[in-house]
Amino acid sequence: MNILESILRLEDNVTEILKNLCFYKLFRENFIEFLEIKEEIIFDNIYTQIPLKKNNINYGIADIYIETEESIYIVEVKTNIYTNLSKHQKMGDYQKYLDNFNKLKNKKVIYLVPKQYKDNIESENIKYWEDFITMIKLLELDKLNPYIKDFIDFFNKHLMIENIYKFNNNEINLIKGEKVNYTNVSIPELMEKLFNIVEEVKDKVNYINTKTNTEQNPNWYGYYLSHKFKGIDGIWFGIDFELWKNTKNPFSIQIIAKNEILNTLNLDEFIKEDEYMYYIPKFDNNKFDVKNFVAQIEKVLEDLNQ
Repeated sequence: MNILESILRLEDNVTEILKNLCFYKLFRENFIEFLEIKEEIIFDNIYTQIPLKKNNINYGIADIYIETEESIYIVEVKTNIYTNLSKHQKMGDYQKYLDNFNKLKNKKVIYLVPKQYKDNIESENIKYWEDFITMIKLLELDKLNPYIKDFIDFFNKHLMIENIYKFNNNEINLIKGEKVNYTNVSIPELMEKLFNIVEEVKDKVNYINTKTNTEQNPNWYGYYLSHKFKGIDGIWFGIDFELWKNTKNPFSIQIIAKNEILNTLNLDEFIKEDEYMYYIPKFDNNKFDVKNFVAQIEKVLEDLNQ
């Protein structure tokens, strides 16, 4: 259960939590780098919901306001693709406000929005939630504490971000059954990461067979897909521990059917065994792309449906 989910549905709450997560130095430094702010920012430099007023003129309200002795950065936060820009934002009032500060070295308005954001933003300084969340996941900063994890998990679900999971060399060697240096590997953390990939794929595939017993066991961790293909007993994806021993890769897609049915199937990159076929997705430079795994599952269903 995500303890932040109920409050993260409002953009002002997202902004406030994002600011407070910047209390953690690693999170803050990477957030500032992501915004392409090239100076050190401490937590006390970051404010939220700041009215922009100068010479009795109202320029709007800044979601995130970052101020140092030399700079002011205004970050406008949008989490819903259908939430329109305000009148002040459309008229460029944020930049007009910054233009009042002639002596500042740096003045910039930045927009942090989903990639599918519908309103038109006339700015070169647009940053996307999907890129930020993916960066945090790759750096494994979500492991710092449960609040960062819940924040990241919310956006994974809310924006349907296709995550890329990063594995260190020792984890890859452990996956392949090779000797490892145990100074930088944890079997529980590795298995949690692998299971999380399966669960994330399950959440993104539209054809999970909810009627099939999905209780996991010591032989496999995965899910059957719904299918209407004549002669096929089952389509499954996940971690087959016996197959993992042979392929040196934990993940697979499997089609279970009689040999006479399998012989009629023309699926690229599938390997045929007795009464089942399997496909092994690849790791690329120690990274595993969930999006590619989901796409391959969808392709299998599409090919079988032709």
